[in-house]
Amino acid sequence: MDYAVSGRGDVKRLAGRNGYRLRIGRYRVIFDEDRTTILAIYIGKRETTTYSRS
Repeated sequence: MDYAVSGRGDVKRLAGRNGYRLRIGRYRVIFDEDRTTILAIYIGKRETTTYSRS
């Protein structure tokens, strides 16, 4: 994950809940982070129900 190394990528804060979204082509990574850890909560194709998961 290039974001973990460089802090660059197509990342946006999620609306209506905690966490962030990283866009990688057709895939989305829903994650949360603190100063030392990036926790991937869900990885899936955008065409699925990526954003409706908790």
